[in-house]
Amino acid sequence: MSTGAYISVSVQGVDRNLNVNGSYDAVDFGVMNLEQVIEFLGKIPKFYPPDILALPEYCPVHVLLETSRDRLSIALNPDGTFYVVYYDDVSGREETISEEASFSEVLRIVKERIGREGASTSEVISYSIPVRIWNPYREEYRRDQILVKQYSVDGIPVTRIIKVTVKKGGIFSSPKIIIEYLDVEKNRRIKKTYELSDKENVRRHYEVLMRVLGPHRVVLK
Repeated sequence: MSTGAYISVSVQGVDRNLNVNGSYDAVDFGVMNLEQVIEFLGKIPKFYPPDILALPEYCPVHVLLETSRDRLSIALNPDGTFYVVYYDDVSGREETISEEASFSEVLRIVKERIGREGASTSEVISYSIPVRIWNPYREEYRRDQILVKQYSVDGIPVTRIIKVTVKKGGIFSSPKIIIEYLDVEKNRRIKKTYELSDKENVRRHYEVLMRVLGPHRVVLK
């Protein structure tokens, strides 16, 4: 993976200061490049405090690294080793890489696997989705477009996009595209809704978005 690529990072089982708390709530640490991810992993807990291990149930320290095409799940075992699973979201393949990886092995796996498989460096995607946006001041629609590229949709980096919903519409409703993404600067979710100008190409738009974002983040309704 290129060291300039972006990786979305979230962690369960800790608070924002990376103290172990056993919570199932995921803490979002934003997007990072590979060097930043390696540095971040050096800060995650490598063992469980006795009071956490004594609980009848707790969420393990679980790091999820996610790109537009794949994910790497890294969970801390009670003995200090790590359970590592790789997900290829393009093919739907899941692979348990190691059930008892050392921390040095985890770093090697991250460098070798995340962002590499499923990506097509030869494929160039530049696709335009025609939309119309309501102008309340002039009380009319204006024509616009959503530009889809390998690493962005409507100018939003794919690592920040949470979900895209493509609605086919009906007799009395227009087809729509709804983009939900994370605004890292404001640390909040944003939702943008567009009306599609062409009903006949809804399926085509959906397929292109699937190629860029993977099947887990694009929904057709």
